[in-house]
Amino acid sequence: MPEIPNLWPEFVEPEILTPLSILKAQAASLGAQTSHLLEGETTSRSTSRGGFEHKFYIYAPTLDYRLEILRIDHPLDFYPMKGSAWGGEFLDINDEQQFLQWIKNVFSSERTRKAIQSLLAQTKSA
Repeated sequence: MPEIPNLWPEFVEPEILTPLSILKAQAASLGAQTSHLLEGETTSRSTSRGGFEHKFYIYAPTLDYRLEILRIDHPLDFYPMKGSAWGGEFLDINDEQQFLQWIKNVFSSERTRKAIQSLLAQTKSA
């Protein structure tokens, strides 16, 4: 039987920040900034539309408590995507810079700051 050749082209790994890699970096930063009293966590799943859904949580290990603060839905090629903070309405996010700014705004919001302060206080008293 003749050998069947590999018909795939050579692939070069792209140098791109995926939305998930950005969320995971922020998860690590939250842990480092709070001495791991709080941590960021992400979950991911594929969607029926062929894209991905990622959620970002603030996790308090001592309390075994998870708080979802944002969710994104993106196609296979990342942008444009939809983002929702605190279970609110979805917004259109068109590129990486807009995504980074949106995350910064969510993390800097009064609601997020109050949640983190409350969780830190409860963790320290547990």
